[in-house]
Amino acid sequence: MTYEPLRLTEPVLLVLLSLAEQPRHGYAILKDVERMSGGRVKLSTGTLYGALRRLLDDAWIERVEEDEAPAIGGLTGSRHADAATYN
Repeated sequence: MTYEPLRLTEPVLLVLLSLAEQPRHGYAILKDVERMSGGRVKLSTGTLYGALRRLLDDAWIERVEEDEAPAIGGLTGSRHADAATYN
């Protein structure tokens, strides 16, 4: 499968880093991004969900069911190698 290159802005990179650790719900992603950036990056919900939609559409992340509540999972298997070699 051929993918478009992902334009990695800082917020998108931080979202991916947050999800690489474990599946999270939206609020947990917002707080984790803020923590990782030392409070410098504070995403609005619109920015977060726009980034998540794009990452889902481009197959970088996937939805998972966790404790019967939908959450966003980490990198999809096919994207781990892409992320490791991204320049």
